Amino acid sequence: MKKLGIKLVDHFYTGSELREEPELEEWYKSSDENKLIYENYRRIWLGCIELAQRKKFNAEIAWTNINKKISVQTTTKRTIHNAVYVVIGMAASLLITLGLAFYTNMFFIKNETLQLSTSLGSRSSIVLPDGTSVTLNAGTHLEYSYDNLNKIRDVKFDGEGYFEVAKNRNPFIVHTPNGLKLKVLGTKFSLTAYSKDKTIKTTLVEGKVELNTPDNKKLLLIPGQMATYNDATKELQYSNGQLYQNLGWLDNKLYLDNTSLQEVCTILERWYNVKIIIEKDELSNKIHYTGVLREETIVDVLDALCKLSEIRYQVNGKAIIIK
Repeated sequence: MKKLGIKLVDHFYTGSELREEPELEEWYKSSDENKLIYENYRRIWLGCIELAQRKKFNAEIAWTNINKKISVQTTTKRTIHNAVYVVIGMAASLLITLGLAFYTNMFFIKNETLQLSTSLGSRSSIVLPDGTSVTLNAGTHLEYSYDNLNKIRDVKFDGEGYFEVAKNRNPFIVHTPNGLKLKVLGTKFSLTAYSKDKTIKTTLVEGKVELNTPDNKKLLLIPGQMATYNDATKELQYSNGQLYQNLGWLDNKLYLDNTSLQEVCTILERWYNVKIIIEKDELSNKIHYTGVLREETIVDVLDALCKLSEIRYQVNGKAIIIK
């Protein structure tokens, strides 16, 4: 086991391919158990690299301490060279000591998760650890984590937001409540993906976005394009309209394009943290609106809707009844 560990350390350190090492390749292919051992050691090696990157072990300090004890004069070049071998020695020790730990799930690298939420009636702007800036609309929840092993920026998203993704070699993946995934590298886009809504909308401003459905349908967006995904019909398609309509919420504007009273009320509930009850169900989809609303209060919005249609309302605290 010790000789195997040292051989694997050398293999991972040099970054060589298995086919370049016939003896190791033969051992790897000889059994499924060996393949599992190889993969477990690879994960430990990556873990060692991650620990080094987080400065839990400082190779230069370690070398300096050793250098003082043995009083050896070296050039800067040789110092760096030997410091590398200190790291390799540490990694080899971890490989040998922790090699069996994977079989009992005792060793793992925990991805740190950042969770952010905006309450109903509020918005917020934040910058994620990778430098990505996000504006979150009302009632939105976001979870951000970085997958150390696979080098992926991973986001779980429920709500509405505008992303300016920091350019990075590591993919930025957004997971929506109904299984739709968005993959980007560096781009600007708006995403509406509330778990209670049947439709997800995304608007691309800059860069490229690849959308992937749970049943493996794909759609690639280029700047200026919008896409919708209907969870009920499982349809993923380009949508019509102007970009500014889906980005209007950033300027407190509500763009309506043959929008039903029910849809308007759902938006207003989130924006103003109120509960709206439509007294008669037939009103929900019978009345539609087209235009732009930019009002400061919920009362101003309701007054405007009353002028555009034959409805009236009654306010009782945070509850509003539409008649």
